[in-house]
Amino acid sequence: MPRLFAATLILSVLAVYSAHAQPAAYIGSNNNNTVSIVDVPTNRVVYIFNLNNGASVDTSDVSSDSRFIYYGGNVVTAVDTSNAGIAGEVEIGNAGSNGIAVSPDGTTLYVTSSVTDTLTVIRTSDFTVTDTIPMGPGPDNLAFTPDGTKAYVADQVDNAVYVIDTASVAVSVVIPVPGGSLVRNVRVAPNGQFAYASSTGSNIVTVIDTQTDTVIDTITVGDSPRNISFTPDGAFAYVPNGTSNDVSVIMTSDHTVVDTIPTGQDNPNGVDITPDGRFVYVTAIFSDDVAVIRTSDNLVIDTISGGKLDGLVDNGRFIVNAPAPARDIPTLGEWGMVGMIAVMGIAALLVLRKRLASAAPGR
Repeated sequence: MPRLFAATLILSVLAVYSAHAQPAAYIGSNNNNTVSIVDVPTNRVVYIFNLNNGASVDTSDVSSDSRFIYYGGNVVTAVDTSNAGIAGEVEIGNAGSNGIAVSPDGTTLYVTSSVTDTLTVIRTSDFTVTDTIPMGPGPDNLAFTPDGTKAYVADQVDNAVYVIDTASVAVSVVIPVPGGSLVRNVRVAPNGQFAYASSTGSNIVTVIDTQTDTVIDTITVGDSPRNISFTPDGAFAYVPNGTSNDVSVIMTSDHTVVDTIPTGQDNPNGVDITPDGRFVYVTAIFSDDVAVIRTSDNLVIDTISGGKLDGLVDNGRFIVNAPAPARDIPTLGEWGMVGMIAVMGIAALLVLRKRLASAAPGR
């Protein structure tokens, strides 16, 4: 009978913590230099940590194995997602970081700065700067191809996309963006066949063929398109529009907008999609909240706000395919669940005792 009670308690605790075996969204707060870790899809902030002085939550990227999330700034920082601890740091000066991207094999970081108009190369094994190359005037966000042979860098001054040959770490092609104004973000599709570049000043997304490095299409979206995120299967791209306060959904098979989702936010900017493709997380600069969109019907199903969520500017990926670090103390709601299941276990134990007593010889 004691075993029954113990088993009940163990099951109750497992029921609570099984909810945390989910991906996690690392939401950066620019105004207080903190990162709030949100359980997916429970949408609760379960852990908050600070980045060291000089680091920045303006831009981030996630390693392909989700072991690390990297942040830019004057100090480029690696965070170990198993414990939210600092795994590496390197100072790159007062230039700051506009964009950061980790190579698919996890060995190299590229960091852009529009102050120095450079791209800094960092070796992740020992966090050493191995190279710095000149770029055009205004390099911004960037992304690697899935095979790691190229990186695409948006340039907001030249209104072009620079192609980096990663073998030689040199600019191989400069792709002008027709009609582009403030070309600030670029993302490569999961299959590597094309890249999308958004122009914040001209409300378009430009489609680039990565085989020929030429522009093949132009898509009109909402006002002031910002970051870009593809669903894992590459069928759709989600683009927050900062001025129209909505998200454009692009079907990639023909590069057309198939839906526009009002988010109820003020200046949505950052976007990332869960590894299973079921949810889109959109961060907003001025309303300091995160809208959660369900991709099956493109409805906003939740909004996360409060706590340390203040000044949310996420340029890059911020959802990791790993659970949030374990917490020492469950929430009050989870303690309530433990208590309820424990009471049920005690009640079952008392009933069992009564039945055994009534069935005993001489009764």
